[in-house]
Amino acid sequence: MYLVHVHMRRPVEARVPEEIGSWVADMAEPGHVEHVSVHATARAHPVLGVFLLAGRLEQAEEVALTACRRVVDSRPELVGWTVVEGYVPLLAPVYDAFDGGGPAAVD
Repeated sequence: MYLVHVHMRRPVEARVPEEIGSWVADMAEPGHVEHVSVHATARAHPVLGVFLLAGRLEQAEEVALTACRRVVDSRPELVGWTVVEGYVPLLAPVYDAFDGGGPAAVD
């Protein structure tokens, strides 16, 4: 399973529709999207956390981006919205929070 963060740019006064997560899941290729988490107040842009099944990281990113672009292109509620970027977030900052700066080396 992969988590892809898709950053969306919206018009200044536009609200994030409550249904956007289900719209994305409906627009994805069948059998891929497990859940969509909506972060409406993320800094700079709203972020959709798309949890999905895929064979490779690149495929996961493409499935999430394609579904989000389809939603933006098809929903009248999203006129003026754009998909900014989508990627699997790196976990290195999580490890940096631990003492020693990362996971222990294995000899």
